[in-house]
Amino acid sequence: MATNSVSSAWAGVALLALACSANGGARAGELEISGSVAYGPDTPVFSNRNIAFSFQIPDTIVSNPTSDVSNFHFSVDGVALPDAGSYFTKVEFWSAASAGMFTLFDTDNDTIDIYGAQVLNGLTLSTGAYVVAADVNASNWPAGMGSGDVTIQTIPVVSAPEASTWLMLLAGFAGLGLAARRAAGLRSAR
Repeated sequence: MATNSVSSAWAGVALLALACSANGGARAGELEISGSVAYGPDTPVFSNRNIAFSFQIPDTIVSNPTSDVSNFHFSVDGVALPDAGSYFTKVEFWSAASAGMFTLFDTDNDTIDIYGAQVLNGLTLSTGAYVVAADVNASNWPAGMGSGDVTIQTIPVVSAPEASTWLMLLAGFAGLGLAARRAAGLRSAR
């Protein structure tokens, strides 16, 4: 009888270990790209203004340009553009051979080009901190230049446990409870 309670205890421990390792950990990470640019007086749209932006993107790009962008934030002189994620629709990345830049496209296909951030190697983005130049290109915006910085960093994304993981965890606790109950019954029967 003691063998059964020990077996149940080991089965419970095994299920608990399996549940804890089944889905606990980071899945493929994402990158956060953030930066700021100060424009001089020769840029009519952003004349003597500062822009700041940040967005997240998978660490490997499936298509270029990509619309697979999340958590997009954009501000001018500290004032956030409401619903920036629907205003900026896609990002196109360029290799170091093409001045190492990326382009932010808005809904009118007007662009902000960021030069000097060596972000693309194949379809994989490179992390780091970069000093950049930036311009604004739009049919109704005169071109202008600014300078600033961009940081590209990895954000580990932790996944939530699946239903099967919770079931294994509960089964493990039930096995341990059963083993403890049997052990208590054996002690009282002696």
